[in-house]
Amino acid sequence: MASGGEGSRNLNKGNGPLQDLLEHQDYLKKTWSVSSMVKSEFEGMNNTMELLEKMNLKVEEEYIGFGDLASVLRVFVEQLMSKSGSFNDYVQ
Repeated sequence: MASGGEGSRNLNKGNGPLQDLLEHQDYLKKTWSVSSMVKSEFEGMNNTMELLEKMNLKVEEEYIGFGDLASVLRVFVEQLMSKSGSFNDYVQ
């Protein structure tokens, strides 16, 4: 090994190739652990979003006819109000 090279620096610090490999392995384990944690968070969020989508679709199915019902009721109430206007003279 040439002096001043990468290999000689590791030897001067007391780190050999085995120590470098172990440090790299430790780094990979920590990175994998963080990666797994982030992945599980995203999977959990994805599951929540899928559940919310299913709930929204179910609500949409159940309330799809209520728009028509509301417009019919509005017309009915308007008719009742116009008919009740003719009774106001008798009530006062």
